[in-house]
Amino acid sequence: MYAFKLEPKTSAEEYLANERKADSRSEWHDGVTIRMAGASEEHIDIVENISGQLYMQLRGKPCRTATHDLRVKLSRSYAYPDVVVTCGDRVYTDNDCLTNPQVIIEVLSSSTEKADRGWKLTEYRNLPSVQEIIHVYQDRVQVDCYSRQSEGRWLYEAYIKRETELVLTSLDIILPLSAIYVNVVLADEAQSTDDPV
Repeated sequence: MYAFKLEPKTSAEEYLANERKADSRSEWHDGVTIRMAGASEEHIDIVENISGQLYMQLRGKPCRTATHDLRVKLSRSYAYPDVVVTCGDRVYTDNDCLTNPQVIIEVLSSSTEKADRGWKLTEYRNLPSVQEIIHVYQDRVQVDCYSRQSEGRWLYEAYIKRETELVLTSLDIILPLSAIYVNVVLADEAQSTDDPV
């Protein structure tokens, strides 16, 4: 989702002023504004699948989801996660920047993976409200889950089979990988169907 057009360094205040009047979204990290590009069909389908599952499973609970357009304030950054879950009241700073996500989900692509698994992962882990961070790959069946543990530790788990289920402990729900990837044609699967028998 990144166009990788880096702008000259700006302050957080300048970034927010520009972002609020912009036609497209940008993230900001350590003074650098990073313009975001559109998403692939697979990315869109995965986000919609996850959002639909969360909606169904969180009904009746004090939790809400948001996709794409909810800006999150981090210690040295502003980011737009693909999916955010909050439980209880949403808390904002700067009028429109969420500060208390509980679960953050990012769909990885070749253009975003370095940032998603690098500075964004570090920033998300440093946000006290975040209990789980999920990375979903769009080119293969793989979901990585980082879960906050006691004493500042994080547990990493990788799910690599469609028939497995991702347990989101902080929300007390289960997301089957088969539901995350429903109707998503992955590159390796498309290639195998094109091979002659």
